[in-house]
Amino acid sequence: MTLRANPYEPIAARLADVVDETPTIRTFVFTPEEPIPFVSGQFVQLCLPGIGEAPFTPSSSPLEPNRLEITILRTGAVTEALHRLEPGAELGIRGPLGKGYPVEKLQGKDILVVGGGVGLAPLRALLYHVFHVRDQLGRIEIKYGSRSPDELLFRRQYDQWSALPGVRFSATVDVPHPQWTGRTGVVTVTSRTVWSSPAAPASCSSS
Repeated sequence: MTLRANPYEPIAARLADVVDETPTIRTFVFTPEEPIPFVSGQFVQLCLPGIGEAPFTPSSSPLEPNRLEITILRTGAVTEALHRLEPGAELGIRGPLGKGYPVEKLQGKDILVVGGGVGLAPLRALLYHVFHVRDQLGRIEIKYGSRSPDELLFRRQYDQWSALPGVRFSATVDVPHPQWTGRTGVVTVTSRTVWSSPAAPASCSSS
C-alpha cells in the first residue's frame, strides 16, 4: 500500500451517507476526491471550514481507500457541527496520520479484541483487516460491551461477523436491562477468562 506523499494537505470529500448507530453516535460515509490509503489504527483530521478540525480514526476497511467511514460521538463544537451535516455536504480530510496497529505481529497468533462503547469504532478497521487475513491467524475472539442496549454499535453486523469461520463474537451490557436478553457485566471483566492461553490483545473503550 502506498501512502499519500503529503498527508497534511487536505483532500476535498463529499458526504455520501449518514447512518444512525445510537442516539448520540453516527457513522459518516465519505467519498474523497482521491483515495486515502490507511493502516488500521491511523487517524485523519476532518476539516470543517469556519468551524475547525478534529481527529478521528476511520471505522471502515483499509481495503477500501475510496470510501471512508468515520463513526463519531456527538460531543463538542466540531462533532455537533458534523452531526448537523446531510448527504451532499463537502469538507476536507487530512491524513492519514499516526503509525497504526502493528498488524504484522499478529500472524499465526490467537486474537482477542475487546472494545467498549464508542471504542469499537476505531477497532472496526482492525476487525476488517483481521477478517481479511483470518486464514493466517489462530482463533479470533471479539468481546464488546456498552452501558445499555441502545448504545451498542454496528448491531446490523453481529450475525455477519459471527458467521465467519474461526471468529467468535459476543456482546454484553453493563447491567440487566428489560430490552436485553444477552449477557450482562462490564466487558473488561467478563473478558478476563476467555482463554487460558495468551492471545494478541487489542482494546479500546469510550471515555
